[in-house]
Amino acid sequence: EAARAPSPKLASARFGLLSSGLTLTWAEFEEAQRLLEQLTDPLPPAEPSEALLRTPAGRVYAALKNDYEARQELYQGVLAKRLADRAPSVEGLAPWAADRWREMGGEGPPPGLVEGRLSETALLRLMTGQRLASANWHEEILPRLTEAGLLRELAAMEAVRLELDRRRNEHLENLTLMAALSGLSELEAGRGEALRLQRRRATGAAVE
Repeated sequence: EAARAPSPKLASARFGLLSSGLTLTWAEFEEAQRLLEQLTDPLPPAEPSEALLRTPAGRVYAALKNDYEARQELYQGVLAKRLADRAPSVEGLAPWAADRWREMGGEGPPPGLVEGRLSETALLRLMTGQRLASANWHEEILPRLTEAGLLRELAAMEAVRLELDRRRNEHLENLTLMAALSGLSELEAGRGEALRLQRRRATGAAVE
């Protein structure tokens, strides 16, 4: 039987979750949110009763579940932040964005403008691009070569730099946490079982 093509909604959700695009539509954003929930928090099985959770096996299950949910929350947060950065959440800047884009020599609507809104990612890209990637930057800056104009330009550039630094630090923190979790998983897989077996022998417990 020929493989069926994925549904447009699922394809849209995968695009929203994994794409490097600047701004998603609200429809793409909502579909991607639903896909994120399905991928990271599928429908859980029935939970043990309170009485069963008080048994030795139940307490072990509760500890394992807490560990799993703590790890799951980190990965959910990383993916959710990626989505939030691409949501069309910045409104009221469409005329300004179009002017900056034209000053840079661009044609048509500025990148990342969706339904009259920008995402935070698109806004930062435009603010850095108009200074780093604009062939007309020196011409654009001439009308602002007053003391007040230069101070405004320096303040704007510093604000962008601080936001980029904050995001970089946030990403590094997430990478560090995920590397630590990965290392713990490798340690558990490599030495955890041998350690538990030796502990049972040392305490005189029955070895299965």
